[in-house]
Amino acid sequence: MIFFTALEVVLIMLLYCVPGFIIVKSKKLPEESISHLSKLLLYCFQPFLMLSLLYGMDNSPKALKNMGIFALAALAVMGFFLLCVFLIFRKKLKGDITYRIYTISCVLCNSSFMGVPILNAVIPNKGVVVYSAIFSVIMNLLAWTVITAIISCDTSYISVKKIFLNPTMISLAIALPIFLFGVKFPASIENMISLMGKMTTPLSMMIIGMRLATVNPREQFLDIRKYGIVFIKMILFPLFWVALSYLFPLPTEVKNTMLVICCCPTASITLNFAELLGKGQKTAANLVLLSTILSLATLPLMLFLFM
Repeated sequence: MIFFTALEVVLIMLLYCVPGFIIVKSKKLPEESISHLSKLLLYCFQPFLMLSLLYGMDNSPKALKNMGIFALAALAVMGFFLLCVFLIFRKKLKGDITYRIYTISCVLCNSSFMGVPILNAVIPNKGVVVYSAIFSVIMNLLAWTVITAIISCDTSYISVKKIFLNPTMISLAIALPIFLFGVKFPASIENMISLMGKMTTPLSMMIIGMRLATVNPREQFLDIRKYGIVFIKMILFPLFWVALSYLFPLPTEVKNTMLVICCCPTASITLNFAELLGKGQKTAANLVLLSTILSLATLPLMLFLFM
């Protein structure tokens, strides 16, 4: 069941890449347009995705407690693992953008586009989907600060201003009261929010397809280092969470949901932030695509062994 769900999700995601690949390969759009679309995705559609995932979810005291636990767990697993990878590659980071992209690719997970359908398939409690939104918030918060600082080699991105004045925190400030107080919108507004949020998936994958149209196939599949990074992301990162989860008495749904998300391939925001900063775009696109393809084997295996 997990295998076929993963297969369907991956194939659909890869199909989304095709129009973007064709339009750049046929020179209907210039390469420079990719960064503009990435900005549209990060500043416009991504906040709607968060709102659509939180909207209408259970806001009971028990649910809120588990969400808080999950948020701390997400920060811990991503923060500690990112630090470990950073220390391993630290001597190569300053002079090589490739290793900076390798570092961030090991912890950024496709929690929404791939995580949600997998969660719906393997965990009976549909309320766990809200955890993908929480993970996305923590991941984007790191992305606008620590991750951006790593890509750019500029520590000024890690500041109080950057932590609070970014699209993720602004959208959270809007979405959180709506979620906590159970605010209901007219059906037309609900549909608009849902549609805007759903646009993130096809647009993200089209951007990847556009960037891949500029990449030499040899760079994509014959660089053995990329397979090593995918191994770290798809095998070692979930194992790190399994080891971490044994240290604390966490609710079962928190443990299992985090495992599913950690097993997901490298998130497309890896490429989006590379495009935003104009550094390492091709490497980021390669890793997102390669990890997505290889997740067909790794994701079902890891869930079978540890869930």
